[in-house]
Order: sequence, then structure tokens, then C-alpha cells
Amino acid sequence: MASLIDGAAGTTVVQLGGLGDFSAVSLRGSTFRQVQVHLDGVPLNPDGGDTVNLSELPLAAFSRVEVWRSAPPPEMLASPIGGVINLVTGDNAAEPWVGTTVGSFGTARVTGFGAGAGSWLGRPADGLAVVDLFRTKGDFGYFADQGTLYNLLDDQRAIRVNNDKSQLSAHGRVRVGGEALRLTALDAFLSREEGLPGHANDPASGARLASTRNLAVAQVDGGGSVVRGWGRLWSLQRSETLDDRLGEVGVASQWLNTGTDSFGVAGHARWGVAPRVVPAMTGSARLDRVQVYGLGANDALTTRRRGVLSGAASADFMLWEDRLVLSPVVQGQGLHYLAEGARSGSIAGGAAAADVWSVDPRLGVRLSPWSNLALKASAGRYLRVPDFTELFGDRGALVGNPDLRPERGWQWDVGVAGRAPEAAWGRLSGELSGFWRQSTDLIAWSQNSQRTLIPLNIGRALVQGVEAALSLELLGAIDVDVSLTQTATENQGERRAVTGNQLPRIPPWESYVGTSLHRAEVVRVGHGWSATAPTYWDATNYYQAPRRAFHSVFVRVAPHPAVRVEVEVRNLLDATVEVVDRDPLDQTSRAQ
Repeated sequence: MASLIDGAAGTTVVQLGGLGDFSAVSLRGSTFRQVQVHLDGVPLNPDGGDTVNLSELPLAAFSRVEVWRSAPPPEMLASPIGGVINLVTGDNAAEPWVGTTVGSFGTARVTGFGAGAGSWLGRPADGLAVVDLFRTKGDFGYFADQGTLYNLLDDQRAIRVNNDKSQLSAHGRVRVGGEALRLTALDAFLSREEGLPGHANDPASGARLASTRNLAVAQVDGGGSVVRGWGRLWSLQRSETLDDRLGEVGVASQWLNTGTDSFGVAGHARWGVAPRVVPAMTGSARLDRVQVYGLGANDALTTRRRGVLSGAASADFMLWEDRLVLSPVVQGQGLHYLAEGARSGSIAGGAAAADVWSVDPRLGVRLSPWSNLALKASAGRYLRVPDFTELFGDRGALVGNPDLRPERGWQWDVGVAGRAPEAAWGRLSGELSGFWRQSTDLIAWSQNSQRTLIPLNIGRALVQGVEAALSLELLGAIDVDVSLTQTATENQGERRAVTGNQLPRIPPWESYVGTSLHRAEVVRVGHGWSATAPTYWDATNYYQAPRRAFHSVFVRVAPHPAVRVEVEVRNLLDATVEVVDRDPLDQTSRAQ
């Protein structure tokens, strides 16, 4: 999933290690929490609550991945500063299959997909199921300077220990009915157990994290030619058990279970009241809860709850024979923290006790003067409230801050997308966009001298840039995909030490080129090249990772419709990019 998303324009995927390690996505210079990830329209991180680990999502369960870099559909009830990624469950018409993968560092995967269609009680019915098993030892080599930046004599190559992972994903969906009325039940389950390897210069050998997640959805869709809509009930539950009784990754010994639950109801309706006007209404109510229970002898239970109401009024105005579409949206949100009893720990004081009420407008415009050309623009205001981890978290190396204020931001973008007329030589399409975003009360994690991360409102931040994508199909045998993103960022906070600096972990430019040759999909040979500009690690801009470029190749052979074999080599040249800062204040003293 991370590799697929990383190839799109405007995306930056950060991976903390190898296959199966934590991966998160940034869209157009956003933070990870500013990106909402949805599964069939249901948020896995409501209101940007927490960061979605892309390595937990089995790619085989989905037929497509939608990347909304701005102005997501109003029925998603999403108002994220960084955009939305929507994972769409696979097609029940696909043939059943079973696949297995083996790779370096003790990596193995087994995936099974099954689907079928029929009838139930005289109504059409279909279903699909995906089961994915993954494990890796993750013992790759890395560079360690032992925490002594100015002493090169103790630098060495080390092996990542306690980095193993085991994961089970199960994804199922059943649908009954037709266009007039259809019932859908969906369940997505995850169980993951992994080691926490700790800091590169101070490895942890015994810290472990066990996680389970389950998303259950019941939905009804229906309507006629004038009115159509849907109603949905859903429950998202996640449990994490951190076992760091040796105090290897935190500041003290910890053995905690953290349970996070979201229960919601939502509805959407669209009316075809006029040939050129389609209004719509969407509403939802949600209850979020987090429970932290210490598993030691004298530890107690702490519970936090909040209620969230959201609504959106929108309309599509189609003018000039549908060549011009105006899509205004007004979205409102109210959030209230519910105080608990003494045993659970009541919320008192700080910005976290304050209710949040916001009305955020936005507008999208699409102009298609010709069938193969589209001009697009959007602008709007967005909101993200701090999640429970940022407010009250305690995960060893992460400690919350109950005085955080919500992030708010204005953004706009303009773009053009087009395709050349189809010809005997093939097809060509491309897209070019410019974007701008300014955020206030931006939340950033700051590390103190004990390597403990604490979230802080750092003030204003500016992100702007250009992104381009090109897709070419030549002579029915050559495919080329190219993407390039240039991003300029500026920390506009009040702290003199960081004002005017680049925002951390957002590269000034990224590029990707994927090329493949194929013969009727019986044989396909491909090459991928990705490059990332030097990127600062911290807000002070003292430490900078150098430019990184990686090559990958693959060969895919399908001798029979029921058999496909693929061999892939990532980081073909075995490139290792490191930086040793002899003097963080002297930009000329860096050795790569």
C-alpha cells in the first residue's frame, strides 16, 4: 500500500525501516495526522485522530485507492487540512486466487481472495473475503554513530534487532439487494504483534507491542431517479498493549493497554430537483472513547470520552451543457468532551476541556471546454482537532499535552488535466497543479533531552508547491508513469530559533519514474526510480538527510491465466545513504 501511494504526485510516504515497518503518508506537505484514511468511506482515523499505519492495510482487499489531495466529497464529512485517502473494497466479480511471497530479512506473506454472487430470498446477493498473513524478521543492516556526532572512530554497521512482525488481516463484505434497495455488511479485522527496536544507537531487545483493530459497518443504500441516499452504522475498535517493563523505549517501566473506540451513525441524501442542480445533505453523530489500563498490580483505569456532531450541505451546479460545474460546500462540526468520574480521571482545565464549534466553507470549480481537457480549482477552510494521544497520551516515548488548540487552515489549488486523442501509437495523459496552504496553531511533536516527544502548537506554517504527473502507453507494449512534486515550506511560528525555517520531513522535491515493457500481460518487465531531495529532520534545520535515489526492477510472468509469478528487487544497487554531522552549525562540514 505504501509503495502504491508513494508513486502518486503530491504524496510523501515515510517508512521507519523495511517491509512491514511503520509507514505513513503526507499529502502536499501535510503532517501525517492531517491526512484522513477511509475504508469504503468510513474513517479509520476520524478527524485525523492518530496516524494510520499503511503497512497494516492488505492491498489485495481493495480494487482502487482514491487520493483526494483537496476538496474531498462532502459525503465523507471530512475536513482535513491534508486531504483524504479512500480505500475501495475489491470487486466481487474477480476470480478467486491464492498467492504467496517470500523475501529478504525473513519476510513471508500468504494471501487468499474469494468472491461469489448469487441470490438470497429472491434478491441478488454477492460477497467477498480476503485473508492476508504476513511476517518478517526485519533484521536489516543500518548505520549507527553511537550518539557521538563528532567521533567517527566508533561508527559502525549494526543489525536491527527486535524488529520482527507478525500480522493477520481479514476483510469480508456481503451485499444483498439491487439498485432500489441494497444492504451491505462489512468487517475488517487486524491482529498484529511486533517488537519495538528502539533508538538506533540504544536498541531495545525486549519491548513489544500487540495491536488489534476491528471495523464493522452496516449500510443501506437506495432510492429512485429523483432521490438517492444511504444510511450507515459503524464501529471502530482498536486495542494496543505496550510491554516495556524494562523501560527501554520510554522514560520508565510501562505495561499498558490502550483501547480506542469510535461508534457512529451517518446518513446522506441527494436530490435531483432540477436538471442542472443536485443538492445534497450529509450528517453524522459519533462517540469517541479511549481507555488506558495499567497492567501492573496497582495501576488504575483512565477513560476519556467525547461526542462529535458533523453535517455538510452541498450542491452541484452544472452549467454550459455540463462543461462548467460549481460545487459549494458548507460543513459544520461540534465537539464536546464528556467529563468522567473520579475513578476514571475527569478532564479539568486546559484547552482540552473546551468545546469546539466550527463552520467551514469551501468551493470547487471544474471547467471542461473540450472533452479531453479539464481546468480545476478549489478553495476552503479546514479544521483538525487534537486526538486523544496528542492530548492525554502516554506511550513511553510519547506524552500528551492537554493544552493543545485545534489546527485550522485555509488552502487553495488550481490545476489542469488533459489527454491526447487516442491514436495508433498509444495514449498520453497528464496533470499539472499548483497548491497553497497556511495553517494556524500547527501541532508538531517536539523531542526533549530525554528523547520524549511532546506535542506543541508551534504557530503558523506555510506550504506551497507544484505537482505534475504524466502517463504514457506506447504501441500497446510500453507503459511509462512519471510524477514530480516541488514543495516550499516555511515555519512562521513565533520561536526565533525556528522562524523562517523549512518544516521538518517535507522534501523540497520528489520524483518517480516507472517504466514497464509487456506482451499481452503474459510477460511484463519493469523498472522504478525514485529520488528525494535533501530533507531536514528537525525544526531547527540543523540536521539534514542527503539526497536519496533508489532503483527497483521486477519481472512478472503469467504462463497460464491461473498462474502468475513475479520476482522483484527493491533498492537494486543496494544504496545506503547516511550523513555524519561533524558540526551541526556548519553546513559545509557534512560527510555523506
